[in-house]
Amino acid sequence: MQDPSYPPRLSGNHSSPGSPQQIPPSPQQPSPQQPPQQTPQQAPLRAPSQEERVMAALAHASILMQQIGLIAPLVLWLVNEGKAPYAAYQAKQAFFFHLLVAVLTWVLVGLGLLFGVLTLGIGLFLAIPIISALPVAAMVYGIVAAVHSYNGRDFRYWLVGEWFKP
Repeated sequence: MQDPSYPPRLSGNHSSPGSPQQIPPSPQQPSPQQPPQQTPQQAPLRAPSQEERVMAALAHASILMQQIGLIAPLVLWLVNEGKAPYAAYQAKQAFFFHLLVAVLTWVLVGLGLLFGVLTLGIGLFLAIPIISALPVAAMVYGIVAAVHSYNGRDFRYWLVGEWFKP
């Protein structure tokens, strides 16, 4: 005689009529008997305070000031690292974004000059607008980041924001 539980039933499609269908819970959804488990990445974060939001917004908005564009986010990041995680994370992102913009600007200036020399100056008509557009676009992006941070929303720069986890 064959065991009635063989072959094992994986879903309700193979059950006999009238029998209750047992579908195991999916790994994405916890069963009603088990409380959901929180991993460190899913732990709820506390809402940032007004002071944290202001410091984060200042770190992002510092890209508007050329002389302190790199210094302000670095100082805010180091000062807030242990006591204000939201401000520290936003300032860290702002620092590395500002650093990336500065490096890209100097690389583009070098390539623009080389392109200008190779084309006997004609290439500068193309290089100068491209070189000028990068800092302007970075300033607009910094303003958007400052507004998001001031409103308490988690802002992540494209590319740079994925390098660091809060």
